[in-house]
Amino acid sequence: MDNITRKLISYADFGRLMEQLIEKLTKKKFTHIYGPARGAWPIVTHLSNCFAETKLIEQLDESAIAQADISQAKILVVDDVCDSGETLENVSSKMRELGYNFLTAVLHTKPRRKVDPDIYLEEVSNNIWLNYPWEKSDAEINKDYMFKK
Repeated sequence: MDNITRKLISYADFGRLMEQLIEKLTKKKFTHIYGPARGAWPIVTHLSNCFAETKLIEQLDESAIAQADISQAKILVVDDVCDSGETLENVSSKMRELGYNFLTAVLHTKPRRKVDPDIYLEEVSNNIWLNYPWEKSDAEINKDYMFKK
């Protein structure tokens, strides 16, 4: 259980990953971008600057979605990592429930994930704790989460 390796992602690494993601996304057509709170927000911000014609969905609830007028939209759902896959599974389920057309993309995945994103850039082993540059690099690793079944 203590065999966890922390991998620090620098801003230079993040820039390289974003270049790769943008290259993959230029072939896709999407009109809106959504990312769950915290980890996805830097990615959403970067992508919204690169794909200026897209609109942002700030919350995933019926009233926010209704105001966004996305009945004919193709939504890009992004996150930093698909670790267990719970977040991506929940967001995808909500999108399907609301009848929306969407595409999912993450920077990193882990083998233990429940769902596969449509696009991912790198897979890391389950025992890697990723620290993105906007996170505290000395934060305590949540071992209960890392080894949750």
